[in-house]
Amino acid sequence: MLKAIVVDTPLINKQAITFYEKSGFVKVLGLSEEFYKTWTRMSKPV
Repeated sequence: MLKAIVVDTPLINKQAITFYEKSGFVKVLGLSEEFYKTWTRMSKPV
């Protein structure tokens, strides 16, 4: 069963991040520091 939708977006893509936030996605914490230097991961329960 699908529990959440997860997307990875480059930090430079501010329009996508804004779109996902307005669509109910939240940033996922707990990934490597190296990942968060250039990307963000967002999740939304379904």
